[in-house]
Amino acid sequence: MSRENVQLARIQLRMGSINAFQFRDVQLVGLEAESRYAQALFALKESELNLMLLSGGLIRYFNGTN
Repeated sequence: MSRENVQLARIQLRMGSINAFQFRDVQLVGLEAESRYAQALFALKESELNLMLLSGGLIRYFNGTN
């Protein structure tokens, strides 16, 4: 969704509806959203690995018995 917002802002910039500062603000908000998404995915994977470690599943996974 943030990428769509940046694309719409780019069109608005070309049409003159917004200025370069407003466009840069939209870009920054989009980058922050993508960063939060990447951080959430990392935290999800970290939690998954921790659960596997606690349950012994991580050892089974690397031994190929899963």
